[in-house]
Amino acid sequence: MKTILLLFGGISDERYLSERSAKFIFNNINTKKWKIFPIKWEKNGKFLIYDGKFCDIVAVYNNFFEIINTINFDIIFNLLHGKDECNGILNGFLEFLKIPYIGNSMYTNFLCFNKFYTKLIFSFLKIRTPRFFLIKNNMPFCFKNLKFPIIIKPSLSGSSIGVKKINNEKEMIFWINQLFKREFDEIIIEEFIDGEEYSVCVIGDYRDKNKIILPVAKINYVGEIFDEKLKYECNYKVNIPSGLPQAMEKEIIKISLKLHNFLKATYITRTDLIVKSNKIYVLEVNSSPGLSSHSIISQILSFLSYNIEEIFEFLINQATLYKF
Repeated sequence: MKTILLLFGGISDERYLSERSAKFIFNNINTKKWKIFPIKWEKNGKFLIYDGKFCDIVAVYNNFFEIINTINFDIIFNLLHGKDECNGILNGFLEFLKIPYIGNSMYTNFLCFNKFYTKLIFSFLKIRTPRFFLIKNNMPFCFKNLKFPIIIKPSLSGSSIGVKKINNEKEMIFWINQLFKREFDEIIIEEFIDGEEYSVCVIGDYRDKNKIILPVAKINYVGEIFDEKLKYECNYKVNIPSGLPQAMEKEIIKISLKLHNFLKATYITRTDLIVKSNKIYVLEVNSSPGLSSHSIISQILSFLSYNIEEIFEFLINQATLYKF
């Protein structure tokens, strides 16, 4: 029986999302086949070890080195979200120590978590994306000829935190300053595309021919944009089939798979897109998507009647097969 450390929590604003994912996965993994130790990274830096029922805390460690030197385990399931958790540093640490883990590589997370870098990759691959530019804190910037409305988002953040539709210059200046105060030092100004939103999830190692490619899902919500509030109060639904023409669905899947492979993803990617006037605009690629019961990918799997336990077993087996 293999032992899996289920790592969740963290020090970012997204730690509560990570906890949701951990509880969902724990409830959908065959604990008779795999020995699971949930480990919560507290905001104060401590690590809490839960028992095999995810009920009681059985140990507390001061740092991650204590854990890997004390607990005998086979695989780490990395469920962390946030600025300091998903930027690839932790993944690089695990790769350096040659510890098998479930999650995307340092390379993939580094590129996907930085939305500006991802946008540059879209441009390089000639994939349409809303027009954009980057501004940084304490650097002069000019907004001449800017057409409203626009989208403002932190470049180094996930879970739609800080994303806002802006309708005029006064509102824009206020929101930029608010984000800078929240220590988001790099901000993307993006063209607003008033279209319908879709997602495609690809599961599996880019080197493996047996990847799972889920169909295009339409994201239905009530509101101007699919922001943090809508997403994490679960005020949305996925719809499959998407309602798009078959040729467009094929093109969207082709783009999503191309990005998954180009980014050398070894876990899951969720490519988010907008379609307007028969044009496809890729917004971003999420390399650490949420896996709670209400997350997009979980809703898609449930809608398609996938056995979620088998999906997690597929990921565990790939983590065992591919070592860095």
